[in-house]
Amino acid sequence: MEAPTPQKLYAFVDESGQETAGRLFVVSVLILAEEREALLQRLEVMEARSGKQNTKWQKTRHSYRRAYMEEIRNVPLFHQTLFFDILRHGRN
Repeated sequence: MEAPTPQKLYAFVDESGQETAGRLFVVSVLILAEEREALLQRLEVMEARSGKQNTKWQKTRHSYRRAYMEEIRNVPLFHQTLFFDILRHGRN
């Protein structure tokens, strides 16, 4: 029996921890290679539509952040691939 061909997996991780007095908000996404390009294009459209544009998260207005997160919440692909946690002083 032949072993299955491994699939390429992308993991993206970002955090907002600068100037937060030890409080971190960590977000990670796991996606397959064949989903990557379509997802990146979709995220760019969502950034534009929400008003976030290509600005850093900390420099984005709260209303734009909220609109962007609402858009992300409505993407079925993220329902089992997007994870986040809030850490305080380096601990859960």
